[in-house]
Amino acid sequence: MESALAIKIRQMVSELTGIEPEQLTTGADFEADLNLNRLELSELITSLERNLNIEIDQGEIAKVKTFGRLVSIIGEKMEE
Repeated sequence: MESALAIKIRQMVSELTGIEPEQLTTGADFEADLNLNRLELSELITSLERNLNIEIDQGEIAKVKTFGRLVSIIGEKMEE
């Protein structure tokens, strides 16, 4: 079963990017599968940080390749 956080992030990412929620699977690669370049991904993460009132450092942002990894990092930040 998917976490409430993953569902919320999926909805937010879908609204911010226009990507269909069904495409945002755990293993979906932002660049290869979803056609987001690094600048678009950075802008997306900045919007999520603002909306969720969290801060993700640049080193962690560089590790974000998949939707699942994004959810994981955000989950960790929200627990801090």
